[in-house]
Amino acid sequence: MKLFRLQRIWIFIALYICAIYLTLPVMRFFLNYLYSTLGKENLSIITNIILISVLPFLAFLGIRKGIFKTLLIVIPIIVSLVFILHMERPEERMHFLEYGVLGFMVTKALGLRFKQVLLAVIFISLAGSLDEFIQFFLPNRVGDLRDVVMNAAGGGLGIWVGWLLR
Repeated sequence: MKLFRLQRIWIFIALYICAIYLTLPVMRFFLNYLYSTLGKENLSIITNIILISVLPFLAFLGIRKGIFKTLLIVIPIIVSLVFILHMERPEERMHFLEYGVLGFMVTKALGLRFKQVLLAVIFISLAGSLDEFIQFFLPNRVGDLRDVVMNAAGGGLGIWVGWLLR
């Protein structure tokens, strides 16, 4: 039964990564559409609401593990949000969320021992690097080392949360 559960998690992870990579060529057009219909300020507000709404959800999950673990989850996320919410472009903020979710899922698939967590960090870093490498070759996208770091940081926070919620 556990093997079947792990297979399902890895299938979901593969589909999630494929969705990230397959949307790369069209994402700029989609973002331009959102900018033209909503405006940069409104899109920024919506993005911030999405990011901030993750906090109470994770606090709710953490509270079952005790107040100390809840604080260990919430405080790094708040510190990260302070930095992320000041980023100029709303789409830059979403790197953090999408790779945070991926980090959480990979932790659930690999396990929680130090070696497995290290593998999760490497896996997330490679996935985020490949994301930016692909963008380097797309005409309407830009591969950026700063985004690689944001992908890895978001993934690292997702791994941290996954480890604490074990």
